[in-house]
Amino acid sequence: MNGSLVDNVVMTSEDEPSLEEWNFDVATAETMIPVIGHLYRNNNVVLMLFGTGLVNKSVIELIKIHRLALKYLHGQITVGNRDPRCLSQRF
Repeated sequence: MNGSLVDNVVMTSEDEPSLEEWNFDVATAETMIPVIGHLYRNNNVVLMLFGTGLVNKSVIELIKIHRLALKYLHGQITVGNRDPRCLSQRF
C-alpha cells in the first residue's frame, strides 16, 4: 500500500486505544476478513470505505482504513462498533 492515504494516517497519543480496545479491534478485523472474502468471491461484492477496497487486506490494514474513516467522520466509526450479528451471518 505504498503511497496510499491509509499509510499516511498519523495517530497522536490521544488517538491510541487502550490494550483492551486494540485487542477488540484486532479480533473484529480478524472476523471481518472471511466475510469480506466470501462476499467478494461468491457475490462479486467489493467492499470499500472512502475509496479504499477492503478485499485482500490484512488485519492491520483494515484497522488503518477504519482509523482513516474515523478521522473523516469525527469518531463515528471504528472497527469494533458493528453489530456482531452482521459479522456472523452467512450470505
